[in-house]
Amino acid sequence: MVTKLQRRTASRRKLQFLPTLSNTKSEVKVEKVGEEFVVKVSCNKGRDKLISILEAFEELDLNVVRARVNCSHFFAMEAIAVAQDQKTTDINDVTQAILMAIEKQGGEHIKDFRQVSKC
Repeated sequence: MVTKLQRRTASRRKLQFLPTLSNTKSEVKVEKVGEEFVVKVSCNKGRDKLISILEAFEELDLNVVRARVNCSHFFAMEAIAVAQDQKTTDINDVTQAILMAIEKQGGEHIKDFRQVSKC
């Protein structure tokens, strides 16, 4: 049988885990493997995050080949994207566009980013 102390310890562990789920920072990791960009995103759940990120890919002329999304406790996404016209897209451009998409969750801010990055 499980003792009261063991149950209490298990309950405390669960309670300590909950705040870490709700305080997840926005994190974007982008790696380039050959012609593909491997993108990993994790952040707090919010409205239309997936749509904003997909719009960012579209504005950068990246096609999503494969994606996996989870939003049970927080938003998490792993995607593989390929440039449409084989132009050189910088890893930093992809990272910044996705971070902006997460924060603002619109479509027009990505166009602003493209104009600033060309200067």
